Amino acid sequence: MEDMLMIENQVPLMVLATLVATEREVTINDEVIHYINDLVFHFVRRTNFFLQVDQSIELAFYRGLHLLELTWQLVSGEQYERIFERDFNLKPIQFLSASYLYEKAQVELRRSETNSLNGIRFENGVLSLPIFRIQSPTELVLLNLVAFEHLHAGASHEVSSFIDFMSGLINSAKDLSLIRSINVMETIWNDEAVPIFIQKIRNDMGFSP
Repeated sequence: MEDMLMIENQVPLMVLATLVATEREVTINDEVIHYINDLVFHFVRRTNFFLQVDQSIELAFYRGLHLLELTWQLVSGEQYERIFERDFNLKPIQFLSASYLYEKAQVELRRSETNSLNGIRFENGVLSLPIFRIQSPTELVLLNLVAFEHLHAGASHEVSSFIDFMSGLINSAKDLSLIRSINVMETIWNDEAVPIFIQKIRNDMGFSP
């Protein structure tokens, strides 16, 4: 099922809508579009690394979009219509670990009220984080979303930046223990394996956002 999120396997949703409309012997209408969008929501819930999807997001459809792009919209909280200017002269940022932030900088770690990447906030000494789930398709989903961000002219680097941020935040089992304590990490993996996994994804990106 994860193969459907590989960037080389994407099929324009307009093609799928045409197939559904043909099977129903109707023209493409709102009912057909809602049917496909409902399938996308259901699919993302099954494969995504976040606990839930905000169903208030209105997915852009008549843009030649595919499943991977709609997945990106749902997890990043961004909309297709937004165009971002990119500064390719940005310098790398060294993110601090969770244990350093908590023990040395006296930063309070807290679970965010939203599960999109936009749920990351730092206000008044409190760092809020969205729920992050690590399961079997997580690596494939993340790396294909990163590939989409760097190939799509209208996408920001929300997922790429999130991976960069998490790789700095979780460097050790001690860091992960702090993250687990605020209930924002869901995984059956042990505390030693998760930091290695996150660093591997960061290295596989091959570049900084």
